[in-house]
Amino acid sequence: MSNYFSIVKQEDSVSGVFNIEEDKVFHIGHKINRINEEEYMNGYNREELLNYYLEEKCANLLDEMDGDSEASTYVAYYPLIKEKIEKSKYVMSLITEFIENEETLYEFIIENNNEIVCY
Repeated sequence: MSNYFSIVKQEDSVSGVFNIEEDKVFHIGHKINRINEEEYMNGYNREELLNYYLEEKCANLLDEMDGDSEASTYVAYYPLIKEKIEKSKYVMSLITEFIENEETLYEFIIENNNEIVCY
């Protein structure tokens, strides 16, 4: 995956953990804020942005997915069954692609600015 993601299996769920405080991701958050001052990238706003992106890319990824945002992480988790482990890995690969292609990320934010709900 990447140095800002990990897949964690627990007793009844599998989680994709996205480390928001990793240098590259943290830098991107600041740049997003410069693009639109109202889109401060706190945990909840990151979750809204990532969920909106996932819905646009592949809405069925959100089926049975729950999330938990904190200041330093975004966690997407599914029930622990084999197909959900693969789904979790796919979610992480889409988000990694989003982060690694910064210009695409910024264009997506500009184009969908009015649709992404921020707190």
